[in-house]
Amino acid sequence: MDKYQLFHQLHHQPTGFVLANAWDLSSAQFIQTAGAKAVATTSWGIAASLGLADTIDQVT
Repeated sequence: MDKYQLFHQLHHQPTGFVLANAWDLSSAQFIQTAGAKAVATTSWGIAASLGLADTIDQVT
């Protein structure tokens, strides 16, 4: 099963699941190590951790 299929299956199982939101690489690694089947990201958090602007804020 590829990652897309696994993510799709998580959304269509009879019970819910926790989708933890990482704000940088360290938090993503922590979430993964803790056993999460999927990790969400925040575009602003990732950009900020790299010292960049979140380009989504620049869309008009």
